[in-house]
Amino acid sequence: MVWSCVMKFLVSFGVALALLCVCGWIACTRISPPADAGLGPRAAAQERLLAEALAGLEFVDGRVRTTPSARPLVDPVAALAAVDRHLAAGRPFEAIGAAAAAVRAWPTEPRALAALASALRCRSRWREAEAALRTALDQVPADPRLRHELALVLQARGETTAARDEWQRILAITPDFGPAHARLGVLLALVGEPEQAAGHAERATALGAPPPPQLAHLGAPAVVLEAQLPGPLPPVRVDTGGTSQAAEAQISGDGAAQALIAGWNDLRQAGPGGEWRLGVATSLDGGATWTDRILRSPAGLADDFEGDPMVVQDPRTGHQWAGGVLFGYVRQRPSQLYVARRQAGSHNLLPAVAVNQANFVDKGLLAVGPRPGLPNTTRLYVAYNLGVQFSDDLGATWSTVRDLNGGISHTPRVGPGGVFYVVDWDLNLAYRLHRSLDGGATFEAPRTVATRLDLWSTVETTHVPGKFRVPPLPAFAVDSTSGTLYVVYPDTTGVAGAEENVDLYFTRSTNGGVSWSTPVVLHGDSSPSRDQFQPWLEVGADGRLHLAFFDTRATPQLDADPNAFVDVWYATSTDGGATWSERRITTAPFETRFALWPGFDDQFLGDYLGLHPAGQTVRLLYPTTQAGNLDIVSQTLDFGRIFDDGFESGGAGAWAQVVP
Repeated sequence: MVWSCVMKFLVSFGVALALLCVCGWIACTRISPPADAGLGPRAAAQERLLAEALAGLEFVDGRVRTTPSARPLVDPVAALAAVDRHLAAGRPFEAIGAAAAAVRAWPTEPRALAALASALRCRSRWREAEAALRTALDQVPADPRLRHELALVLQARGETTAARDEWQRILAITPDFGPAHARLGVLLALVGEPEQAAGHAERATALGAPPPPQLAHLGAPAVVLEAQLPGPLPPVRVDTGGTSQAAEAQISGDGAAQALIAGWNDLRQAGPGGEWRLGVATSLDGGATWTDRILRSPAGLADDFEGDPMVVQDPRTGHQWAGGVLFGYVRQRPSQLYVARRQAGSHNLLPAVAVNQANFVDKGLLAVGPRPGLPNTTRLYVAYNLGVQFSDDLGATWSTVRDLNGGISHTPRVGPGGVFYVVDWDLNLAYRLHRSLDGGATFEAPRTVATRLDLWSTVETTHVPGKFRVPPLPAFAVDSTSGTLYVVYPDTTGVAGAEENVDLYFTRSTNGGVSWSTPVVLHGDSSPSRDQFQPWLEVGADGRLHLAFFDTRATPQLDADPNAFVDVWYATSTDGGATWSERRITTAPFETRFALWPGFDDQFLGDYLGLHPAGQTVRLLYPTTQAGNLDIVSQTLDFGRIFDDGFESGGAGAWAQVVP
């Protein structure tokens, strides 16, 4: 699927080059693969669009050069100005085309080459971005900003030594370049050189470019308490009508956890091109049984790809919604975001309504709550790569798009008093908070939630075992009573040779997102350290935090292993995240070798897990390959139950359990 991004590229003829880019990353070596390259249809469509955007350029021997092209030369200044506009509007390939046009007119101009590198990085093209940066550095070899961008590219590609050399080269020429000290300090800390890392971090701070604050606590004990939690009830299959792969789960429901709605990507109607659909299931008995169906978009055709599930329930009225994305770009058609409402008390959904249509629509999530100052109203929100839209008539009609300046994985939440929040990943190093006090009509300037230690791509596969993607998407939740904001995200916390340790970081804000606590690791782990990733976070009505995530700690395995053994874990906190309890949910790990998915280049588990707390129960929704193919299952933890064996276990944490 498509991943969009935005960059801020500020150029003028009277000032030095300034390059600020928020982009995704992925290693890549070819521009236009042959028809039999074995790519899935989405990847092939993206390669085609990229090749069209780069017509007139080629990448040879690590450099960019122009080639004869039928395209006329354009005003390079106007082309550079268009790059930012296209990316902010969610048009990444148009941005690459504009940057490429500037390079064709200005083949050796560093500003044009830097813009091309930024746009290419936004489509996760590391090697081509490196070539553009090296071509620019041929003209201005001492420019610290360009060389800093090159070092970031090298680190993201895993070339740690080369990245280190580039930062040291910068500091040899420009000793007071703070960003180089900061990122070199992070790199040294990750590879286990804390003393040198501390020196660079101190220098970066003195120069006004401090590294992420969690760097000072790298390797500190996780904030987890061992405590007895109730054992989960047996899993229940949710995609009951499916006969093949299903992945990427979302779940919501009412306060009594009886009326539930779930969504996922489903392959049961796949055609010769690997087309997949949006699966939706409903339950009226608390998840004991499910009724599932395929929810098509209003514009859907037989050969379309539809997915990216999003579900939500309005706690005030009980209305539920499900929706997804038609990925029209695969068949060279417009993409479409769509939403359908579930009829209360039944399994029926009303016909889906188109929310927006554009060249690229990706990664939508829903939220619902009262309009500010009007507690007896319902406003439905959707946030996605292009921004935010809202509806005041239960999803029948929608507002225009409110731009959030790019990013991906926009997670919307409604806080007390109708304050509306969105957290996203800027596709580079930052997680951002967007706050609206007028119900999504306008937004304050974004605030940084946390800054990452490591650079990951949108389709990252190298940090954990297996060949499925693990983008560093944030999990975001809001306490509906206190207004406290919580974010959990994965990041690399150590590198030992070819092995990387991935942990989950936790941070919170008690002042509406104005400031955030220093991120801390919130789970236990094994020795040697394994990986925790793909979190999903919710806050119950009682303020209890609930977290679901994937975990590899139960099985010895290497990051380079093509198959992974993955468990689902659950963690909870009753004190606002100061301490946590956790337990393994799956009784045996499932193997990702069964997660092969037509349309993707390798395995695919999706990008989200699902979780719904209600009263003393919490229901998890996740994909598993226990049956030899990917199925969606729901599993319930009941905090009202006594111990798994029905007798007192003697654990002190159990004494507070409610005994029926």
